[in-house]
Amino acid sequence: MNRTGFAPPVEKASPDDPKHPGWPKGEPNGRGGQFRPKGDGDSPEGGQNGGPGDGKTGASLQAGGRALAEVIKTGIRGLIAAGMNARDNGRLVVLLAEVGLDARPYISAYFDPPKTLQALQRAAQGPRETGYEDHHIVEQATANPDGSERALMDSPDNLARIPAAKHWDLNRWYETRREQFDDLTPRQYLRGKSWEERRRVGLRGLQYVGVLK
Repeated sequence: MNRTGFAPPVEKASPDDPKHPGWPKGEPNGRGGQFRPKGDGDSPEGGQNGGPGDGKTGASLQAGGRALAEVIKTGIRGLIAAGMNARDNGRLVVLLAEVGLDARPYISAYFDPPKTLQALQRAAQGPRETGYEDHHIVEQATANPDGSERALMDSPDNLARIPAAKHWDLNRWYETRREQFDDLTPRQYLRGKSWEERRRVGLRGLQYVGVLK
């Protein structure tokens, strides 16, 4: 980490590097040297809510999978540690461009101000947007196994479009033990709870990561 708050630029992705695989030179669409997913279904942040890159958006996998997620998160943390904000994100974009990653939409989306629930829900009904993902407020993994809640799960009222990088933060929130949930993780606490309670906690999570007013 240098004095700007950023880690040094990483080496360019290589098709022979198992940790940071890349598309080989000569790939169509100019992808040569860019990061690629390590394998089918290798989403950036494993979660129980479909997670980043789930069926409706797929944005993270298309943009480079887990490697992209880690680079973006590291860069965003560097911005924050250096006291920077959205106006300064050009530095991060330049660093990511050096490894062939266009992360501008993800960085810009991360610094969106909090929005009303209605605005997040309306956005989820529109076309896909790079840098954003559609989140189930009541997580899919908590659905009744008999399928009785399927219509509720996929209803417009339960979908909110949020910045992809904030989605990764939210997944971490769900997996962290918290005093207000009797020292359980939110996911552990929500097992067997009513729809209303799962929704209440889901909205609290959106507020915690700064996407909901």
